Amino acid sequence: MLKISGLSGKYSLKIDGEKVGEYTAKELANGVNLALNSKTPQYKQAEDVYKVCTKFRGEAARYRSIFMIELFNRKTMDKLLKLLEDDATLTAEQLSVMLDKEVGEIKDIIQKYERDGVLLGYKALIDWDKTDREYVTALIEVKIQPQRDLGFDKVAEKIYNYPEVTSLLLMSGGFDLAVMIEGKTMREVAYFVAQKLSPIEFVTATSTHFVLKKYKDKGVIYKAPEIDERGHGGV
Repeated sequence: MLKISGLSGKYSLKIDGEKVGEYTAKELANGVNLALNSKTPQYKQAEDVYKVCTKFRGEAARYRSIFMIELFNRKTMDKLLKLLEDDATLTAEQLSVMLDKEVGEIKDIIQKYERDGVLLGYKALIDWDKTDREYVTALIEVKIQPQRDLGFDKVAEKIYNYPEVTSLLLMSGGFDLAVMIEGKTMREVAYFVAQKLSPIEFVTATSTHFVLKKYKDKGVIYKAPEIDERGHGGV
């Protein structure tokens, strides 16, 4: 606080030769709080210190996150991911009990996995055969002539951008790609193969297999079969 009495008139205030303000004798007598003057070197220095501290806090938080991941050992992380893969409805509170970790720690780990693209999404596994929805699932094997410097990626990108495609895998063996698609009817699937898939440049052959029944998918048994379509009893 700058306070000077016994003056009259108006005065310019300079610090280190730089003008930082003008004040009347009355203002100086009452006291001028230079801490609020953004033109003073002290104010500018405080701003610089604040920026450095803010940056430091951000870096410290980032390194704390990395350190936390390292402490959260690999076995526990794999178990967390497996639990979420088996049941994505598990809450952070439930996971913390199952893994003997703090709830906040579990939430931080999950958020980091989401940011890093480890956890891509959470989807329900539905037995559509028990609903009124009409649909057909087909596995289509695709043979491709690889492109120079691009391999199979360019063709794969074109295929997986079709909304009918639910899964696309690069495979070894006689065919290169395995495409899973869904349609309302077999005719709709056949149309997709004939009009969209086969005409793609570098696609040389396709083989379509319609899914007749799902017994197990992503580790979940849909229904334990007692008698198969050939009349044999289950094991």
